[in-house]
Parts: sequence; C-alpha cells; structure tokens
Amino acid sequence: MRIPPAGKIIAKTLGTATLGLVCYDAVKRGCWKGKMDYTNGTANWMIRVNEDSQLLDNHSATRGGAKNKFDSWFIKTKIGPSMAGLVGFIKGACSSVVDNVLPFALATGALCFKKCDKFCAIGLGLYAAKYFIHDMLGVGKPHYLTNSPY
Repeated sequence: MRIPPAGKIIAKTLGTATLGLVCYDAVKRGCWKGKMDYTNGTANWMIRVNEDSQLLDNHSATRGGAKNKFDSWFIKTKIGPSMAGLVGFIKGACSSVVDNVLPFALATGALCFKKCDKFCAIGLGLYAAKYFIHDMLGVGKPHYLTNSPY
C-alpha cells in the first residue's frame, strides 16, 4: 500500500473541511429562511382562509358549510405554511451556496480532481487569508459609521 504525498493529504483535508463549512452554512441559512417563511406563510394562509370564508361567490348553506369544513381542516393540517417553509429552506440553502460559490468550487476541485488539487488548496488558503484580513480584521473595509460627514 502506497502512502499518498503530504500535499495531496493536505489538499483533500482542506477541501473536505471547506465543503463541510459551506454545507453547514447552507443548512443553517436554509433553516433560518424556512422558519421565517413558515411563520410568514402561516400568517398569509390564515388571512387567505379568513378572507375566502367571508367572501363566497355563491351564497349557499351547503357550499358555506363545506367551505368552513375545508378551511378548518386546512388550518389544522398546516399544509400551506409547511410548503412555504420547505420552499424557504431550499431557497435559503441555495442562496448560501451561491454566496459561497468560490470556496465551494475550490473545495470540490481539491477533492475531485487529481491534477489541480494542490492549486485548488492554494486558492482556498488565499481565500481564507483574504477573508480573515478583510472581513475579520476589517483591513480595507469601509466603515460607514465612523467616517460619517455628520
């Protein structure tokens, strides 16, 4: 059994860690967006059901009774808000992956491609250094509150 070179091990480890972080962020943002959309969806569905129950196109005791039964079932099952929450989760997760497309692509390259895994790992290192210097330390980042002309 041949032991792979240290550069390949470091590249694969860095790629795995980065993909894990990107996926973790995507799931967290998806959960947050799904929860927000579920809450908003519940409010919107309640408004719609109440509005629809008040405004029947044809006044009929049978249709009104059926409509009220359907509306109460719809409120109890929470199908609409659950679908809104699921769609919100998918939107939040996808938007997180789109926001982190560069580290996602570099991590995928470090894991999946044999020829360019070291270059992708170097790119990930440079991206991490840029993130640390710019976003965490604030070097070169505009500070809108301290540089206010007022």
